[in-house]
Amino acid sequence: SLANAREMSDKALGVMRDNMTMLAERDSKLHELQDKSVAFQSTSQKFQRSTVTLGWKTRWQQYRLYAWISALVVWGTLLLIFRHHLLPYLIISSA
Repeated sequence: SLANAREMSDKALGVMRDNMTMLAERDSKLHELQDKSVAFQSTSQKFQRSTVTLGWKTRWQQYRLYAWISALVVWGTLLLIFRHHLLPYLIISSA
């Protein structure tokens, strides 16, 4: 009966050791997962900042394009309006 009890306690100790080993492995995996999560969060914040910057740059390029087109339209309109005065202006300004 003493041998039987010792055998059962050895089995219980073996199960406890296995559980402790699995708990330690699980803890290390959770720490690795947490580290990866922090790295992904940092990467996503950098990506978000670069996306915002790219959005501003794209918007600025569009505004510049609209400004150039508007300037060309105004220039063309003024050229059409004052085309009769262009030749005398060029003659006077080159003299």
